[in-house]
Amino acid sequence: MRWDELYDSPRPEPNIGGCTTLDLEDARLGEAEVTSVLAAITANMSLVDDLRHLRLGGIDLRPEPVMTPLTALVAASTSLSSLSVARGNLIAGAAAPLILAARRHASLARLELEWNELGDAGATALATEVLAVGDAGALTTLRLQRNGVGDVGGAALGDALRSNSVLRSLQLEGNGIGPAGAAAIAAGLAENEALTHLGMELNPIGAEGARLIGQVGPRRSLSPAAASHFGSLDPRTHAPATPVSSPLQTQPWTDSLFGPPCRCCR
Repeated sequence: MRWDELYDSPRPEPNIGGCTTLDLEDARLGEAEVTSVLAAITANMSLVDDLRHLRLGGIDLRPEPVMTPLTALVAASTSLSSLSVARGNLIAGAAAPLILAARRHASLARLELEWNELGDAGATALATEVLAVGDAGALTTLRLQRNGVGDVGGAALGDALRSNSVLRSLQLEGNGIGPAGAAAIAAGLAENEALTHLGMELNPIGAEGARLIGQVGPRRSLSPAAASHFGSLDPRTHAPATPVSSPLQTQPWTDSLFGPPCRCCR
């Protein structure tokens, strides 16, 4: 179900029963309407149990009245497998409750956070609260492109990779991770046997950072078909420099695992 199907005029309340996929991507809904929809789902455990995929990209999720029911929904769900909060105007503080709700989540396999403002603080919180916990839950894909993550956040993610055995795809394109952050990620990858997709394009990691990450590949059990590039920015033009080959695979920017709407919502 997409956002424009929520209301079946003259029905005064949103119609969300029985849906496994709720797509509010770029919805022209106000704060009160988004809050109402999320609260309605959270208040009905049968709706919570039905929901598998939730797309909220492009909606301002920073206000507390919106984040509170969203966090409650994620925490209550044992079947939600993919959540997109891309372009949600999120900073680390506003996203903190959601990050805690994702800790050891039993079903959440895919978390899309790209094009927010989480910065080093948000990346560190994700690393310590979600990725580095002893029982890392179900999270296999984490998208953090364009979040202002620097070396501090990169180092935290690298440390988390040392102990994480669940995550398969980590996408960090378009951040500010430099050689130091890349070195930490490479060190984490050296002790990680699970990750097969890493996106580092458009980070100023430099030739040395690209070399360190590229060296990890031959020591890992990766698909022979996996191939990717770790690019850096030319300091003179800020354009992508010549990429360095690596055996790790990067998923396309447009990749999404959200399935088609359920039959009742078509």
